[in-house]
Amino acid sequence: MKKKLEVALVGCGAVAEYYHLPVLQRMPEYNVKYLVDLSKDRAETIKKRFRMSSKTETNFEKILNDDQLDAVMILTPPTLHKDQIFLAAEAKKAIFCEKPLSMNVNEAVEIVGICKKNDVPILPGYQMRFDGKYSKIKELIDKKMFGELIGGQGLHFANAFEWPSVSKFQIDDKKGGGALFEMMHFVDLSTWYFGKAISMTATISKKKKKSPIDDTANLHITFENDVSVSLSIGWNTITVNSFTVYGTEGYLRALSDSKKMQYHAKNFLAQQPILIKPNHTISPFQDELLHFYRIITENKTPMITQQEIIQNAKIVEIAYSESSKNKTMMLED
Repeated sequence: MKKKLEVALVGCGAVAEYYHLPVLQRMPEYNVKYLVDLSKDRAETIKKRFRMSSKTETNFEKILNDDQLDAVMILTPPTLHKDQIFLAAEAKKAIFCEKPLSMNVNEAVEIVGICKKNDVPILPGYQMRFDGKYSKIKELIDKKMFGELIGGQGLHFANAFEWPSVSKFQIDDKKGGGALFEMMHFVDLSTWYFGKAISMTATISKKKKKSPIDDTANLHITFENDVSVSLSIGWNTITVNSFTVYGTEGYLRALSDSKKMQYHAKNFLAQQPILIKPNHTISPFQDELLHFYRIITENKTPMITQQEIIQNAKIVEIAYSESSKNKTMMLED
């Protein structure tokens, strides 16, 4: 019989309500022992809505004293992540934390360091790695299906202004908001697919005149072996997630609204593409939490490495700090 992990869900906002709690309730691997939020009323509302028996708590440090607690799932605004991760790591609790994991590179380095020091696993919430389309691309890259890699292109658009956020941190740059900062999934996919980033150009702007924060980002990243990736990320009235990978043997396009991916081999010009099924997945969020479960119970290595955590933070931080200077930014030390 599988061990049921006792977990605390920290932050009872929209991400918890619409993504994680519906998944956790159908997973026998977890028991949500605590719902933690600065607002007792908010925690109680979520408990009632999902008909949970969890204890509600406003004091995060208090629940860390529970010896029966195996892990924390941190779903709070990014400005709170570092301090909460430090407390959890020092209490020897396994940590899942939604992205953005940190506010900057220094915080990312410190987070990695405290978890390593306390021998505590940490998994950032990059659930797109568990999407069947995008995990299939990684599998095909590893199998050399594309030949020598040339580059890629990612599009990630969504209307985040309509997201029912409780804290509204997405539209506050002091709390970790902004289109690139909040929607850095495709930065992470690029890191996963192509490895070490060498240099980058970036343009971050406001397309909507009344936007309270940057809503559009365009990045061109050069990775090792001269692999170049273009990313367009934004909060628009359209919603689309797509990623294309190019190589000397062909290219593949994955679209969010298609059940199959299209592979065009180099010798099949003007021909119908080969249709490829994505990897099977229950849901990206559920597969992500299954991976977290196995990290804890089977001592599996987290899919997102410490180096990848730091590189993702570096790409985003440098993109914001240097985007207005119209120059190529070096990413390697």
